[in-house]
Amino acid sequence: MPPTSFPRRRLLELTAILLAILADAYVLRHTWTGLQVVEGQLRRGYFESFAGRVGIALDPILRPVFPSLALTDDGALAVPPGMTAAVPLEGGLRYRFECDWGLAPYLVLGRDGPVGPAAGNLGVLVGEAQLSEPRTLSISAGRLSWTPWDGSRPWREDAARLTALVDTCLPRPIGAHTPELPAASVLVRDGVLELRLGGCSVVEPIGSDTSLAVLAGPDWITIERGPPWEVERWYIWPIAAAVVIKVLVLSYSLGASAALVTSATLAVAAVYLPVPATLTWPLTIVMAFAAAFAKISALVWRKLPPRRRWPAAVAVVLLFAGATGWWMFEPGERRSYAATPAGVTALTSAR
Repeated sequence: MPPTSFPRRRLLELTAILLAILADAYVLRHTWTGLQVVEGQLRRGYFESFAGRVGIALDPILRPVFPSLALTDDGALAVPPGMTAAVPLEGGLRYRFECDWGLAPYLVLGRDGPVGPAAGNLGVLVGEAQLSEPRTLSISAGRLSWTPWDGSRPWREDAARLTALVDTCLPRPIGAHTPELPAASVLVRDGVLELRLGGCSVVEPIGSDTSLAVLAGPDWITIERGPPWEVERWYIWPIAAAVVIKVLVLSYSLGASAALVTSATLAVAAVYLPVPATLTWPLTIVMAFAAAFAKISALVWRKLPPRRRWPAAVAVVLLFAGATGWWMFEPGERRSYAATPAGVTALTSAR
């Protein structure tokens, strides 16, 4: 073998490993890094029970979870199905809420209500509140108006109300289609909220602690803001580290070429099917560690004396079963809201 053969082969292996890492980073591009709006411009909303009624809890922390609020290419904020976002109504701000599902945007107007003392040593965050005195858009006496909102009403009633908003404010001739998706425009100035939906409008005086929550139903809702959203880039470095570890482990167990083929296949799939490719990636890290475990086990098996092989195998299986059982049944901590006797919502924790 020529002296240069080994370095050249080593260089090809390192190149394959690097390309595999880049391919995996592309597959998980929306999970380990991305852009999000700077905190303070909106809050996440959650359905919770407040003194026996269903309401909306507001959380100022924007966590990069999946799925999550996402910025579109044109700078709008996209709210995924089933999620809620609340924006502050400060003077000079403009918003535009657009639905992808043919109904009027599901908007709830309210003021910041108190969240009671925390239990279990969980402190109340600044900006954490409940949306009190909630009202939503409806047609009353043929006009657009804000009416009391009941979070316990079934979806079919909400869908009928949103359909009535479109039929009244965005009428279209029979057989024709709406030229654009239903959208509501909001302008805040001099303590007044001006909202327009197609040919309807409503003006409402508001306070400084008023917020407008948008509830995404079965499809996405986008929120445009004027001035534009202030954004920042976030990173989840443990995911990036997991990518590197997975490629190195798979390269050790099956070879650098196998690692590259696996990562490249998922990367090609991620171009056309990004979500399925992202959800499939964890299976590859399981495969990598399973292959490494099999390789190491084979090496150890050959080195052990024959009489110690089966006791060692039983011990490893029992250790693996015990670790798996502990991981599956160990309870975690959760954060929830519970009503206190005074009727004020408190934060509680449970194991």
